[in-house]
Amino acid sequence: MQGRTPEGRGFQDKHPNPGQPYTGSQMCTYLPDNHEGKTVLKLLEKAFNQQLLFTIAIGESGDDVVTTASVPLKIQLEEEGSMIDGYPDKNYLMTLSKVLRNKGIK
Repeated sequence: MQGRTPEGRGFQDKHPNPGQPYTGSQMCTYLPDNHEGKTVLKLLEKAFNQQLLFTIAIGESGDDVVTTASVPLKIQLEEEGSMIDGYPDKNYLMTLSKVLRNKGIK
């Protein structure tokens, strides 16, 4: 699953520095190409549409950046080329499904 979060300006209720700009990024999230992976993909789409996957936070440089929220994603940041929460992980789909259920995504 690939996507780009665009840069923009933060809103009052979802931004550590309302009205200030934040940097977007490109991300690639890994899921297995099987029935369970496709089921979880549908749950992730629901979570994305409910704005549960990403948030704005203060990055290491002190700038505001788009980052993953409390939903664990196996990602590789394309611009940096480094793995974060690497895949494969035998418990990943079970953990991810549980987190999504706890957020009301079924």
